[in-house]
Amino acid sequence: MSGTIARCGVLGNNSLTLLNTDLLFATGLLVGIALIHHTAGGKIAIHSALSLLTICGLAFLVVQCDEYQHLYWSLFGSGLGCLFFVVTGLHGAHVAIGVCLLAVYWLTLFWYSLFGADDFCTVCGVLGVMMYWHFVDLV
Repeated sequence: MSGTIARCGVLGNNSLTLLNTDLLFATGLLVGIALIHHTAGGKIAIHSALSLLTICGLAFLVVQCDEYQHLYWSLFGSGLGCLFFVVTGLHGAHVAIGVCLLAVYWLTLFWYSLFGADDFCTVCGVLGVMMYWHFVDLV
């Protein structure tokens, strides 16, 4: 019985981590939706998907910063604490780069109306941004 209570306590303490995991799973799905609507030419749907992607990415970064403030580990407390901050900080940096790429892609679509699968440069740019975001999800 005490093991169950201890596991629930750990789950409660790591709710921010679980929220971030859910945010990244949702963005992986949104990337696929955005790519489908880009090739189909759905302007409203792709703007919606890219705006949600950007908001979810920014929310991930905000939650990660809040998580750092409430952690019981210290950067200089132990080797594991230092490793945790380095790995999650590196992941956060990649998420920030991905959010910037998604925002630039979204603004480019908004200003220049680059839609459709017929332009090779546009398709390669879209696939590059989407594959980078999937890389961030995997890491």
